[in-house]
Amino acid sequence: MLKLQWLKISLKIKKFKKLALGNIPMGKAATESDVATTVCFLASPASSMITGTSIIIDGGWTAQ
Repeated sequence: MLKLQWLKISLKIKKFKKLALGNIPMGKAATESDVATTVCFLASPASSMITGTSIIIDGGWTAQ
């Protein structure tokens, strides 16, 4: 949550917001709901074959 709070505060600075969102292909920052949805998926039987991996929830920033 600390990182998300920092992001919310930082996005209020227009110059930073333009730079950050300009680097995210989906054009928006991840929300608490985006993270929670992923956690729910990982806790469900649907993710039973997922092991030893990192799931990055960043709207494609690191995939560039």
